[in-house]
Amino acid sequence: MKAAAVAEKEAFMQHYKNSPIYATSVASHGGGWHSRGLVFDPKARPAKEIKRLDASERFCFTKEEAEALALILCRGWIHGLAVAAKKLG
Repeated sequence: MKAAAVAEKEAFMQHYKNSPIYATSVASHGGGWHSRGLVFDPKARPAKEIKRLDASERFCFTKEEAEALALILCRGWIHGLAVAAKKLG
């Protein structure tokens, strides 16, 4: 059973601009889903979470929709870091 749970989690782990990102969904009290995205340090071994993005104000009807939104949130956060770094450098 544990191997199946790990395989399911790994299915949603992706990389964006060299950073591992993970999308998950959280069941809402009134039904539906909310998004949660995790961004990990690309250099840390073992993986170290550096940002957790929750969209609890955004309601999704399906688990898949919530996970897709979580990936968008992660990519947007990473992109924002890249833009800020360009402005500084």
